[in-house]
Amino acid sequence: MGLRWKIADDAACAAQAVKILNDWARTCTKITANYINQYLLCGFHGYPFALAGVLLRDYESWASADFAAFKKWIVDLWSKNNMEFPNNHDGQCDLHYWTDWE
Repeated sequence: MGLRWKIADDAACAAQAVKILNDWARTCTKITANYINQYLLCGFHGYPFALAGVLLRDYESWASADFAAFKKWIVDLWSKNNMEFPNNHDGQCDLHYWTDWE
């Protein structure tokens, strides 16, 4: 929806995209995948959310408080878990996982 807004300049698409992102940020408060797969999940699914936020960041009707909450959600939920694995290897020694996992 956000991309369609950028291409077609259709504000209804941007409004719907912002609503979807706001709803996700308000509803999804924790990742409940099994302990190691949560890091993969955060990379695969957090990245598109972040891209959508970047695409819509200049949509003037996205309330600043909602955008701030969305950014906090990206940092606190997705980014934190994305950085946990490469920094700490889930508490395992560096040789426990294949290097391509990082």
